[in-house]
Amino acid sequence: MKTIASKTTLALKGFKDTQVRLALTGTALQNSFQELWCLFDWCNPDALGSKKVFKKSVTEPILTGQVFGATVSQVGKARLCAERFQLLIKPMFLRRTKAIIKDQLPTKTDMVVFAAPSQLQREVWECPRLPFPWSAERFSLRRQAFNRMSFLICRPFLHFCCSSKVM
Repeated sequence: MKTIASKTTLALKGFKDTQVRLALTGTALQNSFQELWCLFDWCNPDALGSKKVFKKSVTEPILTGQVFGATVSQVGKARLCAERFQLLIKPMFLRRTKAIIKDQLPTKTDMVVFAAPSQLQREVWECPRLPFPWSAERFSLRRQAFNRMSFLICRPFLHFCCSSKVM
């Protein structure tokens, strides 16, 4: 639910007879005010006012006070607005950061797996090494090779994963 016009938002707003609505998200507050408003408007319609009112009374003052060169008055208004906004959403917004739940998370394990590239991956790997200027034919072959791949592997990732011994 990123925006009021997204297909997901429109589909969820079609559920009219729900007794309880719950939204789980990763970083709505860090992403944008619009996304946060959209989530709240679905869970608890009109709790934050209309989109227009929310933008005028919350989004604009806070963002204006955060820009370089904001006046002392704008910064003060932004802080006051942010504090009021936090008080408003606190009863409806349960925030759990990694710091709070770190003892409940499993230990992180990193595994490095080396795999020999396929013939197609080798061809794609070599394409960027072709001398410039690329001819239209070489560019077309390169594009076809990428299109045939079921996934795109970025060159820096290949450098990391593929040792010269494997190649």
